[in-house]
Amino acid sequence: MRQIAARLREFANNRRYATRYPVRLPFSIVSAGTKARVINASRPLTLDGYTYDISSTGVGLITSTIRIGGSYLVGSDCSLDLTLRLPKESIQMLVNPVRYEKLDEDKNETGFLIGVNIIEISNSNSTKLDAYLRTIR
Repeated sequence: MRQIAARLREFANNRRYATRYPVRLPFSIVSAGTKARVINASRPLTLDGYTYDISSTGVGLITSTIRIGGSYLVGSDCSLDLTLRLPKESIQMLVNPVRYEKLDEDKNETGFLIGVNIIEISNSNSTKLDAYLRTIR
């Protein structure tokens, strides 16, 4: 029994995650499910916010709400088109929300923290993201 417990502890401690870096960058998101809906027939519904942290595999997003129009950003099978504004340029990626929490109103941040995994990013945008991450390490 002890051997099993020791192996479980070893396995849990050996899990690898990409290092997250705390950084505040502006972003815009469009729910992939709301692309067809437009305001004034000219542009899709978007939500702006800023990052809490970032890694090569995911981003922590801070938003004022968890809805775009009538759609939840964190629903099942929800994908979001994320435009992240790096200091020198913007990059686009498709992300999948995996968790969210309401931020305490008595702290410095208000709204919602949404954790997303990057599920699709072009090679050129991935290279730009990796180059940016090297500058903030």
